Amino acid sequence: PQYLGFLIKPVIQCFDDPEARVRYYACESLYNIVKVARGSILAYFNLIFDGLTKLFADVDDDVKNGANLLDRLVKDIVTESEEFSVDEFLPLLQNYIRRTNPYIRQLLVGWITVLDGIADVSMLDYLPDFLDGLFNMLSDSNREIRQAADSALCEFLKEIRTSTVVEFGPIVSILVFQCHSKDRLNRLTAITWLAELIHHPHSGGDALLPYHAEVLGAIMSCISDSEIEIRKVSERTNADLLNLVRETEERFELAILLDTLTKELSGKDDVPTKMAALKWINMLLEKRRQDLNIYTNSLLPYLLQSLSDSSDGVVLLTVQVLSRITLSQRPASEKGSRDKSGEKDVVALDDTQFLLVIKAILSLFASDRRLLETRGSLIVRRLCVLLNAKSVYTIMAEIISS
Repeated sequence: PQYLGFLIKPVIQCFDDPEARVRYYACESLYNIVKVARGSILAYFNLIFDGLTKLFADVDDDVKNGANLLDRLVKDIVTESEEFSVDEFLPLLQNYIRRTNPYIRQLLVGWITVLDGIADVSMLDYLPDFLDGLFNMLSDSNREIRQAADSALCEFLKEIRTSTVVEFGPIVSILVFQCHSKDRLNRLTAITWLAELIHHPHSGGDALLPYHAEVLGAIMSCISDSEIEIRKVSERTNADLLNLVRETEERFELAILLDTLTKELSGKDDVPTKMAALKWINMLLEKRRQDLNIYTNSLLPYLLQSLSDSSDGVVLLTVQVLSRITLSQRPASEKGSRDKSGEKDVVALDDTQFLLVIKAILSLFASDRRLLETRGSLIVRRLCVLLNAKSVYTIMAEIISS
């Protein structure tokens, strides 16, 4: 073992020789050295692996075939050994995982799979360091590499399901980025992973709250996807995340969530995304009514803009959200009471918010004559259904007369 370095280093230097025969015999020589030295070569593992990447990317087929034999031998030794250090190998893996050479990718995904199969090695602990690289392999032009990467990702997802602890932050950021990928398989796999994380038995649920705005943004981008399968998965994932936030008793930051939702409302023209964003805002108003008062003025322009949408569904849901802004937080037992005239008052209004919303709607009608003519009656009728009709007409009359 003490002379091993003197043998390995000059042999590996020959991997850069311009003559194919020299490279081939150097590969054969290293194979024989490794076969005899066995576990002693682990001290030079990174050097050998670095050499393997050169051999795998070689233009000569004989050299590549020799590299495959050497690779299998080194994998057998690492699998049998208890002294292999993933921590020392990781920087090398991170460096090469960004390469796009198909042969190097094939080598890497093979090693990730082998290391993940070793009982004493927990590759989940290192997942954030190479997860993005595996996802990028899903869009490789080589079918075998795509399949190998997909298989590795499926295996890691199975392990995550049973893992007691999952480090959310870095993984979520990678999945959110991949949800915006140009490649269909990347987007589908990423949104599927997010769906699993939401339901994770140990690290899911409230543990995801710090990242809910990021996750929601990714989901929203997939709701309008051109692929039906991605849309279906994202719609289910959106419903699950909405329920998670609705049912949590933990506090969460509203500002970044509302920022995500308003961007989706103003930046997208598709109906499913707008409907999803409006349902979120409606749920937040229901859950955190008083906390949202300070955001009313910033929300109104986006909601008023949605009243001009070509979809009746979007318009009606927008009116529902505007109506909820006007509600006060009266105890449920008081709802459904009757006013002095005996007319059923199905809601209790927050006078300040009610005046603000109705004024905003009338100002919109005054500035957009076409909207008033085409949607005015629909909007007012819906307001009367959701709120107290008498109150709606009375406040409108007062505002117009003044």
